[in-house]
Amino acid sequence: MRLLDAGPSLRPGGKAAARLILRDPALLLPGDRFIIRMFSPVITIGGEYTGGLNLAQAQCANSGKGTLIVNVSVSQPPNNIGPVSVTMAKSDGVTCNFNGPVTQWGKVYQIPNAAYTCTNGRSTTAKVDELTASAHGIEGSWTAFVEGGCLETGTFSAVRR
Repeated sequence: MRLLDAGPSLRPGGKAAARLILRDPALLLPGDRFIIRMFSPVITIGGEYTGGLNLAQAQCANSGKGTLIVNVSVSQPPNNIGPVSVTMAKSDGVTCNFNGPVTQWGKVYQIPNAAYTCTNGRSTTAKVDELTASAHGIEGSWTAFVEGGCLETGTFSAVRR
């Protein structure tokens, strides 16, 4: 950015004409309002975690809900080029995996069309949403239609191992 009529600096709350050099072309007319946002950096979600899982199935004969202890493993390729894999080893002995390309929305990831497979034979698709990581752990949720027409919803939260 280059200030055109304010000298080398601008006081807080001041006004000045400026020239912006954008990376990509933008169609703007004098007086148009627009927002310049910072690029969201890639946030690492990969790692090994231990935590809990809330699981519910509805709209079917096997409706119910429960809580399980899980170990979560997340594989994330460099710069998110390629699929991300979220694997959950549940305390009931079943291991499930969500795998697919991610979309990043600021600090939140989403796998909108994840392959959802489990060692008990489950094979369907799921929407993994609100996948976020902090310095201490990871959390996320998913929805999927599973066996018997059930709508499964799950949320998990885990800390780094």
